[in-house]
Amino acid sequence: MRKLLIALLILLQPLPLQALSEDGHHIIAMMALDLLKNEEHSKLLATLEKHPRFKKGVEPAENCPTISR
Repeated sequence: MRKLLIALLILLQPLPLQALSEDGHHIIAMMALDLLKNEEHSKLLATLEKHPRFKKGVEPAENCPTISR
C-alpha cells in the first residue's frame, strides 16, 4: 500500500510550468515596446544593437504576428 501511495504521489505531482513560447515572448516584447515613447524606444534599440546576438535574437518567428510603429 505504501509503495502504491508513493507511486501515485510521484505520478500525480504537478508538472513544471512551461514558459511562454518563443512567439509569446516576442508578442510580450512588442507590447512592452509599444508602451515606450519614441525617444525611449530609440535609446533601447541603440543599446540592444550593441549585443552580438541582437539580429538573431530579435527576429520574430515566421508565424509570429508583427506590430508596426
